[in-house]
Amino acid sequence: GERFDPNKKYFVALPRNLLKGFCNIEPLVEYVLNDKTIEMPEHDSYVPAIQLILRQCAKNIWNRLGDFESIDKDGDNLITRAEIKERVKEILNQELSGTLLDELVFTLDADRDGRISKEEFLKMKANLNS
Repeated sequence: GERFDPNKKYFVALPRNLLKGFCNIEPLVEYVLNDKTIEMPEHDSYVPAIQLILRQCAKNIWNRLGDFESIDKDGDNLITRAEIKERVKEILNQELSGTLLDELVFTLDADRDGRISKEEFLKMKANLNS
């Protein structure tokens, strides 16, 4: 890579709270407090780590649940929360938390109606795997 340029502005991904003293990493906190050129990101300019973890878990689960018809048990061409929960129990033998179930629906539900159509399923699943 390139050599470090002290005059160049770099963007570094790290937990935001570390710069405010979380985990008490004293050299980092001292550096941030003493360097007035460091700009803290706005609250809405980052994705909380838990969301990144949930998205990755959702992607992994969707890739294991099979095709649309395997999940759409009642054949109405819509996947519901209950059908996802049932399929996860069937395939993974696990009960989902409400938070992870919400993320599974959110991941594929493009029109945000709380159900996943076959078109949404195919389009978003293709995007997950690209």
